[in-house]
Amino acid sequence: METITFHTKYPRKRTVPMLYSTLKKETSLILAQLKTLEKQKREFEGKYGMSSEEFYEKFEGGRLGDKQDFFLWASSIDIYSRLKDEYDILMGLVKQCKV
Repeated sequence: METITFHTKYPRKRTVPMLYSTLKKETSLILAQLKTLEKQKREFEGKYGMSSEEFYEKFEGGRLGDKQDFFLWASSIDIYSRLKDEYDILMGLVKQCKV
């Protein structure tokens, strides 16, 4: 586990609640984006009759072609993965902010 230390001229009783609030807002925004991307992935899965995992493996292996939908689908998978990692990190920080 990493330790992060913040130095500020303001008292803890002011900074921790502000940090907590900011992190919670950001996680809420990311969660909304994740839900949108999940919906988009389900629509592609229904349209093309395969899971996103199966699609991504085939797409990355060059076995699908150049349809614009495929690039959008692959992008949504990449963005989802990145946002999920960010969400997990931020939620870990939120849990450590003792308000």
